[in-house]
Amino acid sequence: MTVLAIGVNAQGQASQKFTEIRIVKDEVAINGPMGTKFDDSMQSTYAILSKRLPNKVKMHDSQIDITEPFMFIESQFSSGVFLFKDNRFKMSVFLFNLDYQDSMTRKLDMMQAQQWLKDNRNQINSYFDYLAKALESKYGHASRVTNNSLLWIDDNRNTIKLEIEQTPNKDTNGKYYSQYGAIPSFTIALLYVQNDPTLNDF
Repeated sequence: MTVLAIGVNAQGQASQKFTEIRIVKDEVAINGPMGTKFDDSMQSTYAILSKRLPNKVKMHDSQIDITEPFMFIESQFSSGVFLFKDNRFKMSVFLFNLDYQDSMTRKLDMMQAQQWLKDNRNQINSYFDYLAKALESKYGHASRVTNNSLLWIDDNRNTIKLEIEQTPNKDTNGKYYSQYGAIPSFTIALLYVQNDPTLNDF
């Protein structure tokens, strides 16, 4: 349900910021990735994905999961999900997780840990920028919603959202221990979301 909440939030932001957002390139429509199309049936979408990613997709009641790392936009993503409502494709979410290490296990002092964090962030920024440029070559310039989030919107108000999420490490007591130099986990999420008011009822 977390994935769904992210997608619906992206849809909501698209509607709220519509007047501020540049429409994608003329005559370019945002649809599903990998040759899929919004509103296609689960069976049709599964057939397309199975050809592109043999032995990597699994179909469930209302979603299709990509269960292993896969290539898209000449980049390797860690996982993906295609979400359906009433057997119609509505949203996809692709995730890229940057491997990280806990500086405590590496016995880093605070200064070394801060440098490690900076290097991690630089790496995720480079990957984010690469994906942004690849998407902009097809859809045109994106609107920057935040420093960590880009948004494209087409004439039908279908959207693509590219964002960086950061999750701090936690110790066994559930407390953040960034003061000890723990390195957070970074994730890049790429969402394709159909403009459908009923998604709020997902």
